[in-house]
Amino acid sequence: MAINDATFAGLSSLGISYHRRMLAYLIAAAVVIATPGADVLLAIATSLSAGVRSGLAAVVGMSSAYLIHSLAAGIGLAALLAASSHALTAVEAVGAAYLFGAGVSQLRHRNDPPAPVVALVTPLRRGLMTSLLNPKGTIFFLAFLPRYLPAHGQRGLAAFGLGVVFAGLTVVIYGTYAVGAGALRGLLDGPRVTARLRTVAGVVFVGFGISLCFELLHQA
Repeated sequence: MAINDATFAGLSSLGISYHRRMLAYLIAAAVVIATPGADVLLAIATSLSAGVRSGLAAVVGMSSAYLIHSLAAGIGLAALLAASSHALTAVEAVGAAYLFGAGVSQLRHRNDPPAPVVALVTPLRRGLMTSLLNPKGTIFFLAFLPRYLPAHGQRGLAAFGLGVVFAGLTVVIYGTYAVGAGALRGLLDGPRVTARLRTVAGVVFVGFGISLCFELLHQA
């Protein structure tokens, strides 16, 4: 769905051209996406443990989650969520629990041999759930994206369009992480290395979950 100058009616009153506005958005979104976090870690860990195809399947799942975030922003669900502190807290709590559980699972199974990848549904589903429940995505669409919306006009359409652009950037950036990690897989192959990678991934995911829990308790 194209985003044109008409969609951003009102930007001219700010003295900022559409192209400069979009360039600023692209740069800022790319920085947010490339910053190491749960998504980046999942793309790297999946490629290292199961191969590039599985890593890219996880990337597709994560990008699909951001399309869902985009749709929610476009139809106003994100704004409704932001207006309800209890609903937002509930979403963040579920995300913290999921990240914590994923980390514990990695630690429990760190010494298991890599399972043969029969289907790519598992990494795709894991990527979808990780990004869907990752507070990083929620915060971006609630606090960051509205700064680039027009003051008047089709704000819902603009929010959806910018969200689609964000999802597209995740394919490129997370895909690069996944392909790069897959290229190193041959050098890092072996049961000891796999166990260490799973341990690191588990500790980081558990750390994310605990950190989010502390933030929620601090907000209470």
